[in-house]
Amino acid sequence: YKVNITGTHNVLHAAFAWQVKKVVVISSSSASSSQNLVSPYGISKRAAEYISGLFRRDGMDVWCLRLFNVFGPGQAYESEHSAAVPAFIRALLSGSQIPIYGNGYQSRDFTYVDDVCSAILKIIGLDTPAVDLMCEFGYGKSITIMALVDKISEIVGKKVAGYLFLNQRNGDIKISQAGLSSRLVTLDNPIGFEEGL
Repeated sequence: YKVNITGTHNVLHAAFAWQVKKVVVISSSSASSSQNLVSPYGISKRAAEYISGLFRRDGMDVWCLRLFNVFGPGQAYESEHSAAVPAFIRALLSGSQIPIYGNGYQSRDFTYVDDVCSAILKIIGLDTPAVDLMCEFGYGKSITIMALVDKISEIVGKKVAGYLFLNQRNGDIKISQAGLSSRLVTLDNPIGFEEGL
C-alpha cells in the first residue's frame, strides 16, 4: 500500500509541482482488467493506475506500463514467493523437485528485464504524449509453466528430478499475455524470451 499507492501519489504530486514533462508508472499484469482482482498487490497496482489517471486528466503526460512476468539476472529465488524462472533454475541445479502451483498448464508471457528497460527508455524518448494511459509490455506470446520447465531444463542441461504440485494460488488465471487488454509497446530488436533465458 505505502509503495504502490501512497508512493505513486507522492511521486506524481512532486512531478506535477516541478512540471516534469513525462512520468512512466510501472504497473503489473496483475492489475489487468481481464483478471479477477483478489490479491492486495493487484488491487494496489490498479489503484496506482487510477491515481495516475487523475494526474493525466490535469495535463501531465503519464504512462502506466503494465509488465508481464519479468525475469533476469539477480532475481530472488530464496522464498516461496520467488518468481518461476529463478525458482526453477535453482531446483534444477540442486536436483530438487520443481514446485508447480496448480497443474502447470497455465500460461504466462515471460519478459526479459533488459527488454523491459529498453521499453521504458523508448517511452521516455518519445516526443508525443501517451495516446492511452495504459499500455502493456511483454512479447505478446505465452508459454505454459510445464513448457517453461522443459526449456530451462534443456538450457541448464539438467533433468527434472520430479514435480511438487501445490495448490493453485488465489486469483491465478489460466492465461496472462501482453496485448490482450491494452495497447502493446513493441521493440524493434528485443533480446526475447529464449535468448533472455
